Amino acid sequence: MNWRKVILSILAGLFFFMLIGAIGSHILLQQTPLNGFGSASFLFVAGALVLLSAPKTDRLRLLIVGGLGFIAEVVGVKFGWLFGRYTYTEVLAPNISDVPLAMVFAWLILIGYVKQLMGGIKISAWGEIVLSGLWMTTIDLMLDPVAAHPFHFWMWIDTGVYYGIPAHNFLGWFVVSGVIFALDKAMFKRRWDENVWARVVGLSIIVLYSSSAFAYGYVVAGCVGILLVGGHMWLIRKTNTALTLSPHKINSASLSN
Repeated sequence: MNWRKVILSILAGLFFFMLIGAIGSHILLQQTPLNGFGSASFLFVAGALVLLSAPKTDRLRLLIVGGLGFIAEVVGVKFGWLFGRYTYTEVLAPNISDVPLAMVFAWLILIGYVKQLMGGIKISAWGEIVLSGLWMTTIDLMLDPVAAHPFHFWMWIDTGVYYGIPAHNFLGWFVVSGVIFALDKAMFKRRWDENVWARVVGLSIIVLYSSSAFAYGYVVAGCVGILLVGGHMWLIRKTNTALTLSPHKINSASLSN
């Protein structure tokens, strides 16, 4: 018996069960599932799915970028000069150094997802780093209003005109993401291998947050999510690796790695 495939199948089932539950809870009930525990466990399951489905050559890379993102969060919370001043709540607990451990998985999911989208683009190394950083920042434009306010994952001390979020945060996301992408390229010097599940999970999170944004009245953030979905589809078509959610495609392209 291939235990890796069994575990991946279990994780995939949990992921979609929790995804549907989260979308239903936020859109129909406008409340965080399971009083927040569901949010942290969802990130753990999604991160484990991306990590285990990745080829062996990319698993260390995912852990490194997740760790770098977590370190940036700790610096940001402690000193306030990376993203602006903010504090995490206990919704995503357990926390280490005032930052939820789940943020390791949040960063590796998003970095891994963006790298999958960039994989087939013929562009210079620095051009890819800049474009990847811009894509991450656009994701945060969609994600942050919902995560900070109705989801209550963190609270902003500094404020700004975009749903009360400081512009400093988005500049920080671009810079930190760019540094992580640059460090990854310098350390490994090759493109990431294809991982269908990284794309599925990344797109699913965009759908979750954009649909929740509309449900809670954050229309601009929801529209940004629609643009991200459109960009995802365009890039998949451009790289001739069209993504389908059928079990046969997922099993043949990802579980066999």
